[in-house]
Amino acid sequence: MIASGFKRQQFEIFRSIFRDGATVTGDEFLRVMVRGLGNLLDAETTFVARAIDAPATAVRVLAAWKDGAEKKTWDYELTGNPCQLIYNGEPTLIPCDIGAQFPKKGESGYESFIGIPLRNLDGKIIGHIAIFSSKARHEDDFALEVAQLWGLRAETEVRRMIEREGRETEIRRLRETKKESDDMLAIASHDLRAPLSSVISTLAALQTGVFGEIPTSAGDYISKVQEVSESLLKMTNDILDQERLSSGHGNIARERILLVELIDAAMAPLQIYAKASHIEMRVGVDKTGIFVNGDRVLLERLLNNLLSNAIKFLPRNDFISITAEALADSIRVLVADHGPGVPQSYWNRIFERFSQVPTDKPGRNLDSGIGLSIAKSIAQAHGGDLTYEPNPGGGSQFVVDLPMSAKDI
Repeated sequence: MIASGFKRQQFEIFRSIFRDGATVTGDEFLRVMVRGLGNLLDAETTFVARAIDAPATAVRVLAAWKDGAEKKTWDYELTGNPCQLIYNGEPTLIPCDIGAQFPKKGESGYESFIGIPLRNLDGKIIGHIAIFSSKARHEDDFALEVAQLWGLRAETEVRRMIEREGRETEIRRLRETKKESDDMLAIASHDLRAPLSSVISTLAALQTGVFGEIPTSAGDYISKVQEVSESLLKMTNDILDQERLSSGHGNIARERILLVELIDAAMAPLQIYAKASHIEMRVGVDKTGIFVNGDRVLLERLLNNLLSNAIKFLPRNDFISITAEALADSIRVLVADHGPGVPQSYWNRIFERFSQVPTDKPGRNLDSGIGLSIAKSIAQAHGGDLTYEPNPGGGSQFVVDLPMSAKDI
């Protein structure tokens, strides 16, 4: 029994280790343990280490106590060291003459050695406790049992440390991979935007007759190419917006903006498509008195995405209404239509990336599926939100809440 080997002084030290170790974890516990074991077992050097390779040929000291003081950590090789014996799988006790057995490893000042293996849940040795003393032990069961007892707790702490490091390494790897992927996607999207814009401008010029009259059949092909090009440009802009938002909210500009200016800017590039489908965009917003606070480019994108989404779903000869109201400290913008609406089964995932509500309307399959997700991200990045609700009159209604300009509160 452990108690049989206790002297009064040893008992007090043991109780002190137990008390101090009960309230700490991780590195701090390991420091408490090696100091306590050094004092309790009258050992000049005690430390706990973990393997840094597999199979273990080298280890890293995590906490050390030597000659009455804490020591900095270090790495060392196991070959020719008494600690190598621990990795055979059993607690090790060399009662005397350790210096003669391992003369090349600086053990000449010690007489005895105790080594306790630390294992993971699979039974693999992941580290050890080492106790060196200038005194012979002569089969000192008390010292070996005490070391084994504290080894159980040390084992748990070292496992946690390794698991935490593994999680942190994986998180860093995933972040680096995501950043590389995002960077490549952003670069590709940026490089695509200029030629796409040029193609669209050229097609528009062809349709207006700048280069002369074109046959009707050719005009139909030009319209189709222009539609696809516009869709690709929107996907490109969506990707760039997503990359900008994911890089952090610190890049968001803040200015006082007249709301009707944002709405007009968001509507402008969509007029040709709305007109082609005989869809009217009706604005019922005070032209002088409602201001929002935020990034002009991103807020235009938010409204443009909502309007574009409505145009794609609405049948011909319909209309979209854009209204707004000032609340206590925010502006609420409503974008509503009287189209088919969104099936209830999609309400909970309408803002998920790449989520698309099924439709038979031509051209809808060219959409990136991230427009509404980006719109919601933009609203939230401004301290607001974007939500969906069915329009009481039939159809869909998107509710945008944005911060009011501080000057207007």
